[in-house]
Amino acid sequence: MLPTRAMVGLMVAVAVQAAVVVPERADGGVVSYRCWISLQAPPDVELTVDGGRILIWNRDGRLMSSVAVSAEEFARWTGGRTKLARGQQLMFGQRLTLPGDQRPARAEYIFNAVTERADRLRLVRAFWLGAAPSAEEPAPGPGARFEVRVYPDRLEGVRLGTGERTAWGFQIWLQETNGVGVDLDHVEWLARGPDGQPVARGRLEAEALREAAGAARCGPDGYLVLPGRTVTGELGQMPTELVVAASGVQEGGGKVTALNRFPLEPAVPRPSVTVLRLPVSGVWRVVQGPGAPPHVGRLAYSWLFDRADAAGRPFRGDGARLEDHAAYGQTVVAPAAGLVARAVDAYLDAATAVGAGLFSPPLGDNHALIDHGHGEFSYLGGIQYRSLAVKVGQKVAAGQPLGRVGCGDTGAGRPALLYRLLSWPSQDLPQVALEARFTNWQKVGGAPPGVPCAPETGDLVQAP
Repeated sequence: MLPTRAMVGLMVAVAVQAAVVVPERADGGVVSYRCWISLQAPPDVELTVDGGRILIWNRDGRLMSSVAVSAEEFARWTGGRTKLARGQQLMFGQRLTLPGDQRPARAEYIFNAVTERADRLRLVRAFWLGAAPSAEEPAPGPGARFEVRVYPDRLEGVRLGTGERTAWGFQIWLQETNGVGVDLDHVEWLARGPDGQPVARGRLEAEALREAAGAARCGPDGYLVLPGRTVTGELGQMPTELVVAASGVQEGGGKVTALNRFPLEPAVPRPSVTVLRLPVSGVWRVVQGPGAPPHVGRLAYSWLFDRADAAGRPFRGDGARLEDHAAYGQTVVAPAAGLVARAVDAYLDAATAVGAGLFSPPLGDNHALIDHGHGEFSYLGGIQYRSLAVKVGQKVAAGQPLGRVGCGDTGAGRPALLYRLLSWPSQDLPQVALEARFTNWQKVGGAPPGVPCAPETGDLVQAP
């Protein structure tokens, strides 16, 4: 049963870029982490936190634990501070102690809050959990202790188009754990089939690493995370293994290389029954589609749309104003008939420019959630502040205007629309995105697809 209006009236997920938390100690088979958590109230309402839940995933991307947090326990963490005034920030530390043999990799803190208007919010903070050296391993000698791995460890494929192609999205993690920094020469990855022959490959030299990961150096005693890597395969030529290698020079001289192998699992079908249209009209670009990080794991089937001008640029000039962006203020429509289950537009659009066409993260996530029946819900994120024209409980028709595109918490850093078709979204359980199939679109310059299917990363599409 869908949560009631009292539970989801303003259930906002406020997410941030996950930081890497290095374990403080590993004793007796358990690993200890110290997470520093920052929460902030919206600029126009007060709120009181009344508990929540901690979700822990392992390196396979599987949920390993879900622990409820009572209001009393939250108060102990914060020294009794549970109420936040308008715009007020609260920071506190919390220790996680987890079984090391289950290989914990990611933690999500989900806090439930109620506003002065009795609306409900969700405040979400996420952390990557670094790996601790095994107590059974011998103490390392002098020099760098350098390793490479990917997240998630369990790489499950995502079906593209009508199912003939599969993509695997992943992040590459480089870790040094012996107090010796490594200046990287390059990182490369190779997907190969069961016969050992290459199917897809990629390589980044030091300069490209600095652009993609913000640095070309790992450690000492630290991480470098390379996001947004993808390999693909087609029927008859599907890869079964991913090989990742990194090479560099350690402090004091001497070449070091790290190499690891990871199985590539076939895509698990997540079919849907709702007949959809694109949630926008006109010409749009798919910035990130299924299998393109961060769209991996349970939310792999996601689409991030923005617009571009005739020259292919998403904004005019330096893009320092929201109004310079082609997507900003464009109409968002219902992708199918249904009932409005959530309607949140109380958060200001991000408007502080931090780079070429980029803005600092907003305080919250304005979005609409449409219940289509049979357990399927359309999630439309990145809605403009105070632009929603629908209310919770209202019936909508396919193509009916819902609101406008804003600059929200979609991961784009600029005005864009995030779309997912979810299965039974819940306050406590992780959401799962389904394979969405659209009927009213085509690639610019191409013919409409013969069967319902979905666009992919990089596609320039148009819809009536």
